[in-house]
Amino acid sequence: MKNMKTTVLVGIIVLLSTASLQVQATEADAPCLDCAATDGKVLSKSAIAIQEAVKPSEKKSDQQSEMHWIDAAFFVDTKPVGKELDVIFKNPSDLNINIYKMKNVNSIFTSFLNHKSLKEALQDVNKSGASLGHEEKLLLLSMVGSRLSSGYSATGKENRDINSVYLNAVKAKKEGGICGDIHQLLGDVAKSLGFEAVGRHTGQWQQDLTKDNAGGHAIMHFRDPKTGEYYVQNYSQIYNTRQKTLQSAVDVSTKILGVITGQSYVESRPGKTHEYVPATAQWVQEQIKNAATIKKDSSVMTIKAGQNEQTFAVQLGNENIKGFLMSSRINTNEGNYQVDVAGLSTRGEYSREFKDRMVDEVKVTTEAYGGAMRISAPGFDAITDTYKQGERNTLFFGANMKGSARINDTTGKIEINSINLDLKPKGSEQTKTTTAGTRTEFKVGAEQEWKDLNLKASADRTWAFIPMIEQHQKSKPTTAYDRVGVMYDTSKPDKKEAYLVVGSDVYFLEGVNVSSAVALKNSIKAVIPTEQLGTFTLSADLAKVVQNKSKDPFYDTVPTTSVGIDWNKQLNKLVDVGFNVNYTKGNQIQPFAVIGPVTPVMGGTEKKVQGMVYLHGRF
Repeated sequence: MKNMKTTVLVGIIVLLSTASLQVQATEADAPCLDCAATDGKVLSKSAIAIQEAVKPSEKKSDQQSEMHWIDAAFFVDTKPVGKELDVIFKNPSDLNINIYKMKNVNSIFTSFLNHKSLKEALQDVNKSGASLGHEEKLLLLSMVGSRLSSGYSATGKENRDINSVYLNAVKAKKEGGICGDIHQLLGDVAKSLGFEAVGRHTGQWQQDLTKDNAGGHAIMHFRDPKTGEYYVQNYSQIYNTRQKTLQSAVDVSTKILGVITGQSYVESRPGKTHEYVPATAQWVQEQIKNAATIKKDSSVMTIKAGQNEQTFAVQLGNENIKGFLMSSRINTNEGNYQVDVAGLSTRGEYSREFKDRMVDEVKVTTEAYGGAMRISAPGFDAITDTYKQGERNTLFFGANMKGSARINDTTGKIEINSINLDLKPKGSEQTKTTTAGTRTEFKVGAEQEWKDLNLKASADRTWAFIPMIEQHQKSKPTTAYDRVGVMYDTSKPDKKEAYLVVGSDVYFLEGVNVSSAVALKNSIKAVIPTEQLGTFTLSADLAKVVQNKSKDPFYDTVPTTSVGIDWNKQLNKLVDVGFNVNYTKGNQIQPFAVIGPVTPVMGGTEKKVQGMVYLHGRF
């Protein structure tokens, strides 16, 4: 019987993805709520409703014990506030190049535009560029970018192939492709000049920070082989991000483009595009989810106040739908980040256990939220070539569905997650509807539990929907990663006693059948409660890409380590105090999301030691 159950598990998971969330028990299946009062008979739906109605006091008392109006935390912390963005930008006239070298670059530029095909032109650049210095190469790239941008066109006729874009520039016509085409050609020139890790990535370009108008854009990135630093090029403008990992370079690049980019598509090697959520968007996403998520013990009002960070949130409604308001601000050396949101969130849950059935338990949970957002953050103003404060007003939405079916100690799971942070409809200063894209992930997996051993093993595959950085290219499903993990967990939710959680996950990036790279994540958490001194928590996380077979620059990341200690003491039913200290080294690594605190300036690789002392109360 057990083997028979296992064979149908996958089929049940698939059915869950299309099952209605409004499943009702039949009268024959309905349990008796008070068997002593009904002589063990099964009640009909109407009888159940009557019995529920005559017992309101129990349900109210349970709800009242969970409800509280205000959740307040006051703290003093050393949360990292980053440093001023050390981005180097020079106009061609500011480059350290004498007149003789300038003429030499101009000669190579003229020769580049005097060929019958792009292939011949690139061969010419490769030969002539060997004698150029670093800044001379940057000047040549800037001049080519300027010429290509003058032929920008989005008619769709001009980009039959990249050679057509080049020939348009040779003839100085106006059918020279869009941003993706132009920066693809610039990438070919950069490769011919000897630069490494050449590719493109996307973002929301807000050219004038004084106006609430942005548009989707693709620019080029490359790495200097001598310094290891990444540069980004936006037509004729070239910036040194001073970053030595591609992910961190995209963090900086999206801040150069504007106030917020919800997600960036990053072309790291020919034919491969990744999804990446920049640091600012990670922080905004975290704030919105905290405000929108419906929990049984959530407060009507939440206040967090510290010297660098302040958050105020209100959530009103019932257990299935709530309206929420939130304002969060963090002060950094880059500038001040503030996000204000208003929206609605919903939550639905279905859970049922079965006896003498093929499936022992089924659970389905759905969550959705959406609303309007205003964000103020530092960005790079293309008009003045300086960083300054800018604003964006956008719409956002997100949804998540989780389903599971358990047979004995084996559980099949399915999850769909979707989010968009920067949808901007046409109107007012916005000239056309724009968004960086809707990030959607689909996950299917299974988990095996050995309760006597406090052990779980799990495996799953995650797909993402990612477009190529080309005109009119639609998103298509692609394997993001396969994950295999084990967890040892001695925690007992109904008991206040010490416990230990140890986990280890192996990620096969782009799928185990491809294994472009292999990453490892280990974590440990120990919780020690005491009657007199409070509760102590020790935790540590380590994430590292251990193998990069594809030599993909996107996976060339700094190993991330995070170690923390937390102490909490309940003073009475309303108030508790505590402190925590955390050490983090390295930067975030996809697909691990974020290791350590989430801030808009978390992209750096330097060591960070931070701490917090807090007073927390629920009233």
